[in-house]
Amino acid sequence: MNMAWMGIALQDIALLGSVGISWLAVSMALYCMQRLRKQSYLTQKLYQRLNHDLEITNSGSVGMGRRLIRMEEKFLAAAAQPQVIEMPNHKDEVFEPYSLAAQMINAGVDDAEVARRSGLSRAEASLMQMMHKHVKNVA
Repeated sequence: MNMAWMGIALQDIALLGSVGISWLAVSMALYCMQRLRKQSYLTQKLYQRLNHDLEITNSGSVGMGRRLIRMEEKFLAAAAQPQVIEMPNHKDEVFEPYSLAAQMINAGVDDAEVARRSGLSRAEASLMQMMHKHVKNVA
């Protein structure tokens, strides 16, 4: 009879041990799910920020492309005329923002301020600043 009680006690201990391990596994699974949700949230926020930055860059590129097309059309129209071709002055409405931006970049103003004051996009101002640095380094 003593052996029978011992068998039951061992079974109870084994059962309690398996229940404890099960609870540990469940708590670890819940902890991992919580961490996964947090990581998913952070990844989604990063994706949104990158998408926003990409949209800003694209809009700046589109704006610069449109201005370049207008300048090219003016040059082509001027080249098609048999008269003497006049170089556009700095007061020309198409070139004025770029002229102003170039002056500010030469003075050492950062691209955000150049964009704000000249009316160009930040991408355009950054591009002009990079080109200015490149020309300075080459010369």
